[in-house]
Amino acid sequence: DELCRYVRTNGILCVVDLHQMKPERPLHLCIGTGYGGNLAGRVELTDTVLRCMREHGVARLALDEPFSASRPQTVSATVAATCGIPAFQLEWNTRLLMNGYPEYAFDRVLRAIRDLAGRLETEIGQPWKEKVPL
Repeated sequence: DELCRYVRTNGILCVVDLHQMKPERPLHLCIGTGYGGNLAGRVELTDTVLRCMREHGVARLALDEPFSASRPQTVSATVAATCGIPAFQLEWNTRLLMNGYPEYAFDRVLRAIRDLAGRLETEIGQPWKEKVPL
């Protein structure tokens, strides 16, 4: 509810909700769109996300399986339904985020997320203000 108030107050036009999955999962990233229902009709944005992640070397990708972000209590589904804007859930594998795993690539993940924010800003027209320098 607080995020929805923030979205409305600040004119936010897209939300990307970051999550972390267990390292045992074979995927590097699952992109949850609520089977397209959380995209406010902007299904082409899925291609933007997929292309961006692939360009940053995120190879094992899935769309909506096993994490669809379709349940009403998820951040993405709530924001999309309440605010009428596209919302993605990015479920990252712990192996990419935590030092000690052979696939550790935190800097690459951070660059991918930052690049994605810029691409979404361009496509949607949303001003994106960087709060923490990357």
